[in-house]
Amino acid sequence: MIKLNPTLLSHRRERTLFQGFWHGAPLGPLLRACLASFIKMGHRFDLYCYDKVAVPPGVRLRDANKIIPRSELFYWDNPMTGKSEISPFSDLFRFKLLSERGGWWSDVDAICLSSDIPEVSRAWAQEKPEREAGALGSSQIAFPAGDSMVLELYRRCLENCRAGTLRHEIGPDLISDLVREQGLPTDLFGTPDTFYPIRWIEMFKLWLPQFRDEVTERANKALFLPIYGSFPQYIGLELVKLPPQGSFLCEICDRYLADHRDLPHYTAEEIEVRTRAFMIRHEWALDELAMVAGEKTIEKLGIKSKWAKQANRQVTDTPLAKIDTRRMQFARDEVLCVVGMRNELLRLPYFLEYHRKLGVDRFLCMDNGSDDGTTEYLLDQEDCHCFHTEGSHFANNIDPPNWSNAVLNAFCKGHWCVVIDGDELLVYPGSENVSLQQFCGFLGDDGADAMSASMIDMYADGPASDFTYRQGESFVETAPYFDPKPGWLRPISGVFPPIQMYGGVRERLFWRGRNSRPPCLTKVPLVKWRDGMRYLVAQHLINQAELSPVTGALLHFKFLTGFHLRTEVEVLDNAEVEEKSLEEREAYLAVIKKQPNLTIRNSQSVEYRNSEQLVDLGWTQSSPAFDKFRLRSDL
Repeated sequence: MIKLNPTLLSHRRERTLFQGFWHGAPLGPLLRACLASFIKMGHRFDLYCYDKVAVPPGVRLRDANKIIPRSELFYWDNPMTGKSEISPFSDLFRFKLLSERGGWWSDVDAICLSSDIPEVSRAWAQEKPEREAGALGSSQIAFPAGDSMVLELYRRCLENCRAGTLRHEIGPDLISDLVREQGLPTDLFGTPDTFYPIRWIEMFKLWLPQFRDEVTERANKALFLPIYGSFPQYIGLELVKLPPQGSFLCEICDRYLADHRDLPHYTAEEIEVRTRAFMIRHEWALDELAMVAGEKTIEKLGIKSKWAKQANRQVTDTPLAKIDTRRMQFARDEVLCVVGMRNELLRLPYFLEYHRKLGVDRFLCMDNGSDDGTTEYLLDQEDCHCFHTEGSHFANNIDPPNWSNAVLNAFCKGHWCVVIDGDELLVYPGSENVSLQQFCGFLGDDGADAMSASMIDMYADGPASDFTYRQGESFVETAPYFDPKPGWLRPISGVFPPIQMYGGVRERLFWRGRNSRPPCLTKVPLVKWRDGMRYLVAQHLINQAELSPVTGALLHFKFLTGFHLRTEVEVLDNAEVEEKSLEEREAYLAVIKKQPNLTIRNSQSVEYRNSEQLVDLGWTQSSPAFDKFRLRSDL
């Protein structure tokens, strides 16, 4: 039995009252089972309706007109299902009801799992902490009548509901915002695992027999189990048929329904086929499922991992967990930066400052288990969102870059994105004067949705082991030198860019006598992300793109400081991972051991001046259209 916090409890009634709303078609068997679960657990349930509806014994029908007149009812056209839905009105209704009458609210599509749920003053919980920390759900909430918070929720919902484009903007997001503004705990009385033990993206587990034991174990620790009636709609199910035999939901129907024996069941195969089709059709869903439940769940569902390119590639089940509490809601013209990092506190302040000045509006940072203060620094930055993950970056974010693809698909569609590493600075022709927003506007008007770039390794003078850097200093002022001659080119078919560059400093110093190709110097660090896009090998290759003839550069500061130690740590920490990038680091170590005082600068090295210098040297290129664009007086 779950232990409840007595400080959150008010006077316990003999039978706790729950309240909900229903309007539309007759209640199907699953929803009737949900309502019956509250009665069987010893609670009361008042269902507010505009029309009479058949309900399980013990559920009391109430007149919804007493809360909001029927004449004010409205619908929302869901772009995902193509159907009109009443969910935004339901949000408005619950806030009005609770502001006037107080108590518990529960959505109709939720199962009550405990007889020990008392009256409380307030209650709420996070719904999807793995994807967005601080995002609260509204399926089960409680407030006293006249509570200042629920009055404000009703006011804001009334103001925004008819203009809202997404249900969460006028329901859960309102609660999340208000809790954040008032500095209240994100979990009050409830927790994600007691209120939302199976996340929305995992709803198929309730329907499939192979997941029944897992669901049962998680439900045994919970107070409620929302079954999310929207999920069946998304995969094309109707709630008039029963779940497959042997599934958790079938067991719920057997437990709470007396009149369902003659009803037809879906088969497990039908559910699997529909779920797989939905996940494959909507890559954001598959990415979110990987973040929440890991790849083993994807495999158990019967979907061959879309990332499994090599049989020997190791995969971690560790998801990306969003640990900041800032809302992931971006204006249409915001430019985002997706960046992976581990222990980058020394370089992070200047990295952020440089790209802010360039024009990045928000940073989506994948923090790979930093322990040097990187995480805490990111959490203090108002324009940064922080995703924490453990496991090997080399095994999970290079070939292919699972973490980056997951974040891009979940949050970045329709936005121009700078996708780079924490030791890189983006440069393009005229970047000193043309802002990133202006540059992306030009690219879009010119018919492009991506720009390729060449990596240019930057270095200081003297032995590499002596390179030092002080936090906040300009990377370029500390390590101003580079090799002037671009690398050599090699065509590659079926991916983008179709021509890859190799060579540079790392071939000159570390690749002599080796039979494999040196590190690739081509990346696609600037892209307007859309459905179907997928990075294939780090940011070196992408599966589809309309590349601009204008190309940029990534000033690469691998040698800025601590190169020797960092390389050795990366190899040791990932000793069991088979990955080309580790072969590259082993090549570094082999040379470092032979030449501990290795000096990178030579007689050919030049000092970096500006972006025009890179065009002159052939590292980047402009175009006549872009040259004309830059001459505009308003830039």
